[in-house]
Amino acid sequence: MEESIDWDEGPLSVYGRIVLEYGVRQSVMHEDWARWAAEHVGALDESADAPPPGPEAPAP
Repeated sequence: MEESIDWDEGPLSVYGRIVLEYGVRQSVMHEDWARWAAEHVGALDESADAPPPGPEAPAP
């Protein structure tokens, strides 16, 4: 998108590029956080399938 705009040195272009850059950086941060969260949820799901730590329960 940035390449498709005819930027100049006026305030509208300067602030427009600042806002565009902010949006791009925020999107990257959200994507990074979502990947991190998905890894942790996956680890939580895997640990739910494992038996709890501690002594084995006696057989009936």
